[in-house]
Amino acid sequence: NSAVNSIERILKVEPSQIPIEVRKECQDSQHLEQLVSIIMEVADDQETEVTKESWNELLDLITHCDPVLSTGVLKRYDCALIRQFVHRFQCETCWVKRKPILEILFHSLQLHPSFLNVAINSVLPEEIGRDIQMRCVVMDSIDSEYLNRALRVLTVTLCSSESLSCAQQTELGQGFIDLLIRMVVMDSCSTAVVHLILALYRQFEASSSDYNPVLTCLSRREMCETLVEKMILLYNREGTKYFQIYTAVD
Repeated sequence: NSAVNSIERILKVEPSQIPIEVRKECQDSQHLEQLVSIIMEVADDQETEVTKESWNELLDLITHCDPVLSTGVLKRYDCALIRQFVHRFQCETCWVKRKPILEILFHSLQLHPSFLNVAINSVLPEEIGRDIQMRCVVMDSIDSEYLNRALRVLTVTLCSSESLSCAQQTELGQGFIDLLIRMVVMDSCSTAVVHLILALYRQFEASSSDYNPVLTCLSRREMCETLVEKMILLYNREGTKYFQIYTAVD
């Protein structure tokens, strides 16, 4: 009976009450350390590639393991791992490998505000912005799966309390926003696009300039019923992750 009672007490313990020393001894923690070592070992080696399997394993861990463990690893050495994710995303041209890196970034950036600041001060916003524009040149051949992932990562990045640089504002300015609005009207990845439009509006509204290209682009259209409907639905949807992040940083 005493053994059964001990097991029951253990099962009832809240994860947050388990000492970090104990958590670090678990299998997930050890596997996470192994994968991080693999990725960081090739940090300065342009010719050595991280395998697709390693990226997918890391994605599974970042998504499902104890967030305290993930956050601790990502914070090390001034968020070196976050910077490495961005670097690898920028260098990688194969969609199959870019896909898990985008997902890893999406989940990682939401774990701590400092990760958002690292991301927004990197090449990530411009890189994703250019990628989206390039893939949308021919609107009939949009890769919706890739775009959804890219749009989500850019949206989360823009939730940072820090502002876009002048160069980033130019890259993600009027031409980019016009493209996003056309995507909403065409109902292409529209929910993810509306999230991004709102994040861009917040970024430009928070800047010192009185000019907000989101409003400028919208004012050019006589009526954008689809966009208005999507925005109303988003504002009325409780628990939307992005709006929770907006509230947290504001």
